[in-house]
Amino acid sequence: MAPFDAFRSYQDGWDGYGAKAPLPSSLDAANAFYALLPEGAQKAAHPGVHAAGHAMIEIRHDPAYAVFEFPWHGRIEIFVIAPGVEMEAGDPFDGSALPRGISAAMTNLFR
Repeated sequence: MAPFDAFRSYQDGWDGYGAKAPLPSSLDAANAFYALLPEGAQKAAHPGVHAAGHAMIEIRHDPAYAVFEFPWHGRIEIFVIAPGVEMEAGDPFDGSALPRGISAAMTNLFR
């Protein structure tokens, strides 16, 4: 089972405070992104769902911290703080490859 498949059963209000049900396209994109991560990054990844209905991955690997959010199909929002890297951006993401800067950062952190 892909890590975000467990969230597919969530309905509106899943958090008790009116959160939106996760968007299937967001869960698909997050599963694709997760599959592209190096093994070490996958082990450090924490899948989650934002109250707005989009999937997100949080990675904590001392001294690095990263959050990747998938607000809609074809889009990734990136926030990374790591040695030599500070990045906050929004990029296209089609599920076929990690964005170049993220690929390099993940490779360097999880050798």
